[in-house]
Amino acid sequence: MLSPTVLRVLRRICAWFPVLALVVGAVILMPGADAAHRARISITPSAAAPGEPLVISGALPTRFRRPIVVQRGMFGSFGDLVRAHTDRHGRFRITIPKNGMPSDPYRVRAPQVHKHHRTYPAIITAARTIVTLRPNVTATLSTDAVAVGEPVVLTAVGTPVRPGRPLTLQRRISPTQWQTVGAAHREDAHGSATFVLDTSTPGIFTYRVRAETWHGAGWMPTFPVDLSVGAGPLPAAQAPGPAPTGAPHSGGPQPGPVNAANTFKWGRIAEDWGWEKGESTDPWQIYADGSGRASIDTALLVLDSGVAKPRLRDTGSVRATLTGAGHTYGRWEAKVRGPVFQTGSADYRMGFSLVPARAGDQHCGGLSVDVGSWTGYSSTTTIGVRHGNTAWTTTRSQARNEENWHTLAVEVTPTRIAWFIDAKVVAVLKNSAAIPRVPLVPQLRLDGAGAGVEMNHSRLNTDWLRYFTLKAPNKKTVAGPAPAPTSVPSC
Repeated sequence: MLSPTVLRVLRRICAWFPVLALVVGAVILMPGADAAHRARISITPSAAAPGEPLVISGALPTRFRRPIVVQRGMFGSFGDLVRAHTDRHGRFRITIPKNGMPSDPYRVRAPQVHKHHRTYPAIITAARTIVTLRPNVTATLSTDAVAVGEPVVLTAVGTPVRPGRPLTLQRRISPTQWQTVGAAHREDAHGSATFVLDTSTPGIFTYRVRAETWHGAGWMPTFPVDLSVGAGPLPAAQAPGPAPTGAPHSGGPQPGPVNAANTFKWGRIAEDWGWEKGESTDPWQIYADGSGRASIDTALLVLDSGVAKPRLRDTGSVRATLTGAGHTYGRWEAKVRGPVFQTGSADYRMGFSLVPARAGDQHCGGLSVDVGSWTGYSSTTTIGVRHGNTAWTTTRSQARNEENWHTLAVEVTPTRIAWFIDAKVVAVLKNSAAIPRVPLVPQLRLDGAGAGVEMNHSRLNTDWLRYFTLKAPNKKTVAGPAPAPTSVPSC
């Protein structure tokens, strides 16, 4: 028999049990509890090219099958990539493609779960940052001018080095067509391969090498190289001047996170081109008639006028046009910038347009929508539309330098065309004669001044390009001055 004193003590202890249970439950479920429960992950390799596989493995302290999410960090926050489960021992092993951003942290999060009448708090692993290896492939000739029959060797080098990756030699047939020459060679232990070129026929020939798709990383071309066979020396490059300074750099946030689509609430993205998965330029058709190329570099579509070497010339144009059926109406928006790396020659004209998807609707180039175009670091941006013998155009002022981004957007409806720059309406045209009324596709362009004309080395970088339907109405008023019509010659 317990004494009255002992019984009083036991009753007081039992009275505190519900309170203690509430406290413990609050600690387990309180906000921030997931930050206190961490586990480690292993990611291999520690450095990879965009598109190459990353293996994420680890184990959670819980010993049952549990849902997990692989997350990637960007702009200070983490977003979900892949959903999976641990095994019954809490272990996991997940393979994902490397993202194309310059460097990005990955982590695994296990959400809070209820299991066996118990609440298990969320677990977040420590983040691991994986280095992005920038892919490239170069082509160098042993000489660029020979007599008929003299030997010439082309050496291609791929980076990062991937022994066994096929390298394909190609000769340019037209600005949009390349013909494969012979069988593919493979990268050696140093990433290189050599090709002996045919010099039996006189003329000037243009070659490139494609590093083919390899373990998830898309194919990539070299810049073109010209070979003169029995046709004398190639033109020498002019001595370039220093890089232009451009406008003063903007101290505020760059356009992009704020754009026309989220400002006017255009709804869900119907087509999204972000070039973040290690892909090649497919399905964009590339036009290049000079020294330039189009390639994917750290999640950007880059139109580059030539190799960044003083003794090499920058000539011709580079354009990327989306293939496919296109859209007659809708909204298109792109985030772009155009760094210029030298002076002393002519500046490239660069920009973003909509062109007919079908060749039969081109009308000798007499049908297009200029979403925004400019020359070098000029602050003057031209927008407008051409339909037949009439062009409706106007200009707006935007500061440019090697770092400032701008967003360019256009909305084409059955009754009007509206243009947006950096999320602001800049022009609206309500003229039925100006509406294209044919399927349109986006085109990015870096236009030279003509065949063989030397230009200042430049690039057009596109961070993303998106298409939206007209299903969601604009949540803000779309009004602005109309571009002025002028007569233009027809073909």
